[in-house]
Amino acid sequence: MSKFSMKLQEGGYAMFRSFSAKLLEVRELTPKEKLFTLRFIDPHLNDGFTYKPGQFVMVDLRGFGEFPISICSTPTRKGYIQLCVRKAGRLTKYMHELREGDVIGIRGPYGNGFPMEIMEKSKLLLVSGGLGMAPLRSVLWYALDSGKYAEIRLFYGTRSYEDILFKDEILNLLQHGQHMNCYVKLSYEIDSPPLLSTEKQLPSERVQGSSDRSIRRRGIRC
Repeated sequence: MSKFSMKLQEGGYAMFRSFSAKLLEVRELTPKEKLFTLRFIDPHLNDGFTYKPGQFVMVDLRGFGEFPISICSTPTRKGYIQLCVRKAGRLTKYMHELREGDVIGIRGPYGNGFPMEIMEKSKLLLVSGGLGMAPLRSVLWYALDSGKYAEIRLFYGTRSYEDILFKDEILNLLQHGQHMNCYVKLSYEIDSPPLLSTEKQLPSERVQGSSDRSIRRRGIRC
C-alpha cells in the first residue's frame, strides 16, 4: 500500500475513492497514443500523491467507466502525473477526445512497482517494445534524476519510426545520453529516416560492459 493510500485510510477516506484531476496538457505522441499531463484539483492531494515506477492508477471517466493505466512520469518530479493512453476501445477512444481543462477521476496508485532501491548502484538494463515504453519511462527518468545507478542501457524497439513513444526524449538520449551514463539502442522495421544512426552510440567496448565485476547488472523488461 502506498503512503498516499495509507494517509487517505488514516484520514477516514474510502481507500478506493476516485479523486478529481484536471488535464493540464494533452499531446499526441503517435497516431495511436496520446500523453495526458494532469494535476489533482485538491492541492493537498496533489502534494501528498506518491508512487513507485511501475505502478498504475485507475482512470475514472465519470458516467462512462474506468480503466487501468500505468503512470509514465517519474515520482522525482512533483506536482503532476502523466499517463500514456493508446486508443484501443470505447473508453480509451473517449479519453482521446478530452481536451486541456477537462476533469477526470484518478484512484490509486496500485501494484508493487519496480524494486528501485534494491537495484541502486547497479547497472540497469531496460528492454522494451512498443507501448511497453510507457511504464519503463518512469523507471528511466527516475534512474536519471536520482543518479543512484552505475549505468543505464535502454533497448527499445517499435514497428516503425512513427511508432516511437516520447520520440524527442529518446532521440535526445540517443545523441547525448552518454554524458549521463545512459546508452540507447533504438530499433524499428520500416520508415527509417536515412540520417538517423544509432550504431555510434554503442561502440563495441561499451556493449561488452565494464570490467568492474563488483557492479551488478539488473534488468527490467516491458
